[in-house]
Amino acid sequence: MTMMFCPIPDNHREAVDLDGLSPVMRLLLVNDGTLTELLEAASSDTIAIVGLDQHMQRAAQRVELLDLDVGEALIDRKIVLRGERSRTHHVYAESLIAIDRLPSPVRHALLTSNTPIGRLCRQHRLEIFKEIIEFGRQPAGELCRHLPVERNAAVLARTCRLSMRGRPVMLIKEYFSPALEGLAAEADEAAALMPVPRPPLPPRRLLQEALAMA
Repeated sequence: MTMMFCPIPDNHREAVDLDGLSPVMRLLLVNDGTLTELLEAASSDTIAIVGLDQHMQRAAQRVELLDLDVGEALIDRKIVLRGERSRTHHVYAESLIAIDRLPSPVRHALLTSNTPIGRLCRQHRLEIFKEIIEFGRQPAGELCRHLPVERNAAVLARTCRLSMRGRPVMLIKEYFSPALEGLAAEADEAAALMPVPRPPLPPRRLLQEALAMA
């Protein structure tokens, strides 16, 4: 069955006060770049993509956000972004990919590896446009199976659309672990405590010459 990408229901959606988020968490939520690399920078950890489920199918109904008609090929993919050192699950993501709209090398890599599509496009020098469709908070519910969060807690979520050559190729719905707020705070604190590098001391000969000229 084709996964449906729907807006967060109004009765479940909570507005997000961006000013109330840490700078790093705010950047993770609203950036339109490569999320994996931002997570690596924020956590000082290598981020691994853990595949939970992936299968190809035909769209059983029209997918408006992909401009994709009934019967067209789709990849339905579910992954977790996990820190290799910490083993912490940072993001759970579900995606729909219009596989026939991708160049053959990218299509093959998506079917045989867990490499993010953004990284694949960069490797093959392909331009890709990413837009954020919506973001908000919603109850975690069943997400507690994939993220370190209580079922009744709220999680930040967003829906993004990736386009290539003027056509949408992928929809991604990402759910962020609340623990990322603490991770971001730790990174900010570590940066604040990092000593400011001092300029190298001059060689003894130059120092002696300077003193002689004083």
